[in-house]
Amino acid sequence: MNKQIISDSYIDSLNNLKKAIPEDYNLKNELSKSIENAIENLSYKAPEVLSESFRKYCLRIMNYLPKKNNEWALEKWDEICKVAKKNNSFIKEHY
Repeated sequence: MNKQIISDSYIDSLNNLKKAIPEDYNLKNELSKSIENAIENLSYKAPEVLSESFRKYCLRIMNYLPKKNNEWALEKWDEICKVAKKNNSFIKEHY
C-alpha cells in the first residue's frame, strides 16, 4: 500500500457517501460541497498527514449528516471508519 492507494481509499469512501445522499435530503448541497472539498484537498496531502487531514474533513462532514432517518449515512459512515482504521494502521507502521 502506498500513498496513492491510501489517498484513493479515503476518496472512494467519501465518494460512496456522496452517492448515497438521497435527492430529498435537506442538506444535500452542503454535504456534497463538504465532501467535494475534502476530496480536492486530500489529493495533495503528504502520507504522514493524510490520516489527520482525513479526520478533520470527516469532522466537518459530520455536521451535515442526518440525526434521524439516517440508515444511508450510517452504512457509509461505517465504511469510512473501516477505511480510516485500516489506513491508520498502515501509516503507523510505515511512516
